[in-house]
Amino acid sequence: MKQGWVIKCFAYTEIILGITSLFSLIPYSLNSQPPYPATVIAFLFTTALISTSLGIGILKHNTQAYYLLLFFSGVIVLSKILILSKIISLNQSISSWLTPGVKDSVSFIYHCLLVFYFTRKSVIKLFLETAKNAKL
Repeated sequence: MKQGWVIKCFAYTEIILGITSLFSLIPYSLNSQPPYPATVIAFLFTTALISTSLGIGILKHNTQAYYLLLFFSGVIVLSKILILSKIISLNQSISSWLTPGVKDSVSFIYHCLLVFYFTRKSVIKLFLETAKNAKL
């Protein structure tokens, strides 16, 4: 199964991104005066949990994780197109060592590759067969 290593790379990337985001939130939650509003921290916490969960689900070839990963990646691709074309702009209140343009471009490329790969017939077939075998 030659596509297995690519699926694992995407899955581990999601897990690493999620866990890294979760651990980066620890200093903010311990701080009596966090630099970000509680809504931003809640959003980051939620997206980190989702990313980690989807990565684990993809490793297990879970069909629901497959569809959710495609959905969220599609939403991210569309939002990055709107951001990069300057149709919308977001408050850059979340700091990063990457500039917003670089971060948006890397995210756009990563999620485009993910959508492209996970919509290949062989990958779709793999996840559908896994779901079919799970029901047996």
